[in-house]
Amino acid sequence: MRKKETAFLLLLCLMSCERKLSLPTAPTPTSGLGGIGGYVMSSKGPCIIEARVEVLDGSHAGAAVVQKDCPFGDAYGYRFDDLPLNEQVTIRASAAGYKPAQIRMFPTLWVPQTNFALEEE
Repeated sequence: MRKKETAFLLLLCLMSCERKLSLPTAPTPTSGLGGIGGYVMSSKGPCIIEARVEVLDGSHAGAAVVQKDCPFGDAYGYRFDDLPLNEQVTIRASAAGYKPAQIRMFPTLWVPQTNFALEEE
């Protein structure tokens, strides 16, 4: 009787070992839409009203916004939405009396602040 129990347990073990266990993983988004947003500030600190931020390349090349205010906190001075997540873009900030600056990045689902600090000319 002992041999039958051992054989049965061995059979159960082998059957359970054949199943592959896999844990669910969160997929990395490779498609969909995201955004980029933040503020344009002076390298000395204050927000630059009327700063222009534009998308230089990608499917939204030419899109531009002008920063009207700086509602620090959860809002943005500039923001681009509906940008493809898998498409890296270059954005440039410029303002009268300041040297322009640009950043190259991928849009994200959750739009963290991407701020510019422009230097005076």
